[in-house]
Amino acid sequence: MVRESLLDQGRQIHAATEDEISLRLPYEEKIKRPYFHVQPLEESQLQTWRSYLDFEISRKYKDRIVFLFERCMIVCALYEEMWIKYAKFLGAEHCQEARAVFQRGACYIPKSVPIHLEWSLFEENLNQLDRTRELLQSIEQKVPGLIEVKSHYVAFELRHGNKDRVDEMYKEVLQQALKQFQKSSSQSENRKLLHDMYNYWAAKYAFFLSRVSMENLSPFNFLGIFSLSLSFWRSRLCVPHLCHLQNSYPFP
Repeated sequence: MVRESLLDQGRQIHAATEDEISLRLPYEEKIKRPYFHVQPLEESQLQTWRSYLDFEISRKYKDRIVFLFERCMIVCALYEEMWIKYAKFLGAEHCQEARAVFQRGACYIPKSVPIHLEWSLFEENLNQLDRTRELLQSIEQKVPGLIEVKSHYVAFELRHGNKDRVDEMYKEVLQQALKQFQKSSSQSENRKLLHDMYNYWAAKYAFFLSRVSMENLSPFNFLGIFSLSLSFWRSRLCVPHLCHLQNSYPFP
């Protein structure tokens, strides 16, 4: 009686295991490179990992999901989207594990803007504001001059009511943009981009000042910067291009 009961349990476990294997076999058969290599993966391979991870996440068994993510990160160590997907899966419920994933991703891809920005949002949601600033300052130093990073940093300070700091940041970036534009040659291919960049930041600063002028900043500051912005727009600014920049990086 005991022997039959044990055999019956074994058959049930075997059948359940076969079912689980059959569900995963189509994904496993498509994986052609289960090891790390500096050569980029084919898009079809990346899609296989995306689909496989989505399938495993839908099964809602954490240990298996984490195991598959760890396998994936061996192969996709240089793909920031996978590190972000892994960290987002762990989320605030497993904040220490998620933080460790972000740290590993930043180690493998030290200049990855998406990883650092997602990490900073993660820390901000946990109310780790000092850590958030450290991360934003770190990526700003590694890849200086990016609109996306500076806009994210400004928006962060604005969300937390640090208007004086935001005012300083806008002034700093405007001074830097103006110096770069003035130093550029009239025949330089980057001159148009530098021109647009200055106007982008001038417009953002004008909107910022318009929002706070009634509180603790003089309305004359707003009028001055807006007039300066308009004077640049009247020259050779490509308005559609600036609109594209504004749509890509909206005002905070």
